[in-house]
Order: sequence, then C-alpha cells, then structure tokens
Amino acid sequence: MGNSKLILSKYLVIVPDKFAISVKVFEVSGDVMRPEGVKTSFVLLDLETNAPTLLVDNHAPFGFHMHTGLPNNKHIRVKLEVTTYQEAYEAFMVEVERRVKDSKN
Repeated sequence: MGNSKLILSKYLVIVPDKFAISVKVFEVSGDVMRPEGVKTSFVLLDLETNAPTLLVDNHAPFGFHMHTGLPNNKHIRVKLEVTTYQEAYEAFMVEVERRVKDSKN
C-alpha cells in the first residue's frame, strides 16, 4: 500500500461463537485505484467456519462495494451508492444486522 496510515481498526465479537466483525480503514494517497483517499476492509466473519461471509471494500473500477456471496463466490459484488467510508460502514452494518437476524430464524 505504499504510504498509508491506519485511521480505524476494530474487531468485535457481535454474537458469541457465531459472528464477529473486523473493520479497517487506511488513509492512502488518492490515486486511480482509490480516488477516495482511503482503503477499506469491513468483514463479517462466521466464527463457526472461521470464514468471511460479507466484505465491503473499495477499489477501481468498482468504488465502494459489498461482496455478498462469500465465502463461495468472491466475485459477486453489489455497488454501494456512497461516497465516504463512514457511509459504506453504515451500509455494511445494516447488512450485518440483517444477516445476524436471519441466522436466528
């Protein structure tokens, strides 16, 4: 990543033995790959399989987007209509809440 600065990092178990989230945001120089000036990684982890089940990241040519087919299909992407990492995080958390609720049914 060259010159980057970690500006946000957290790991939270949100449902014991079931789900955790990992959130990382790096400040990077704005370039063709990341014109927003940040590199994001928001991950919902299934603690039973130790596999990611949801990922939000950002890079060209997609901008901020959500990988919804994990762990089996990392190529399924849903574009997020957001312009900041804070808005992308909010969209991520909405989907996390939906998936956690659905897992209880």
